[in-house]
Amino acid sequence: MLVATRRPFLDGKEIDMTSDLNFAVAYARVSTKDQERTGHTLPMQSKNMQEYADKKGLKIIKEFVVAESASKRDRIYYQQMWVFLGQHPEIKHILFEEIDRFTRNDKDKVDLLDHINNSGYVGHFVQEKLTLDKETSPNDIFLFDILAAKAKNYSQALSQKVKKGQQGKLEKGGYPGGNAPFGYKKVNGALGPDEPHATCVKKAFALYDEEHEPLEKIAKRLNSMGYRRRSNKKFTKVFVHSMLTNPIYTGVISWKGTTYQGNQDRLVSLSGMVETPRLQAKHAI
Repeated sequence: MLVATRRPFLDGKEIDMTSDLNFAVAYARVSTKDQERTGHTLPMQSKNMQEYADKKGLKIIKEFVVAESASKRDRIYYQQMWVFLGQHPEIKHILFEEIDRFTRNDKDKVDLLDHINNSGYVGHFVQEKLTLDKETSPNDIFLFDILAAKAKNYSQALSQKVKKGQQGKLEKGGYPGGNAPFGYKKVNGALGPDEPHATCVKKAFALYDEEHEPLEKIAKRLNSMGYRRRSNKKFTKVFVHSMLTNPIYTGVISWKGTTYQGNQDRLVSLSGMVETPRLQAKHAI
């Protein structure tokens, strides 16, 4: 049982550490596609882990939540969890709703096992009813390896499927995915003009190509006209530069170094497109 203590713990608040419970953190991760496919929402994961903690006599002190599937962001939150645990040696238990929620790469798996074997942490995987600690049998380690490999295989297969889908869209003139460029919005999976942003794009090209305004002045004039970027942000010299050099507005889609003829509405003519070298030579940023 942990020694009773009270000290600053989370966000400057004091947490009463006087308890017969063992302390734990919970790690939850979900993407929009996961929610659509399996209903694996973050609240559902939290509920399942809390119920498990109650049954096992664990007290969850903090949750680490990753609401997207981007690997870089996922990695940052994962590392933050270990930093937090290093700062609070009272906590030795880590809860994951299932192995697929924990990792889809070998590095995280090896990292967790190192922490378990060298620092005495205990990993709990709720759905699999699998607990890993220093005394875990070789059979359970083998089971963990198999389930982690299955999660990795799913991730790789999904990535390949997404890439094939993106390539298919590009070859048909469609936008491959992600946020729509400024001036456009997604309409039934395709790009359509997004007013008043589309008119703003046309105005920016006109100010540069017809009135020969410098980038900084174009940004100021767009702002003075009442135009705004998404989230009501004002225009900057850098943003104007990115607009004027983006071929998307001429009906072309540039993707991973290759150009495709898109079927989106052209906001400017091909002749109005500003060549990047010419723009950079005239208005270096």
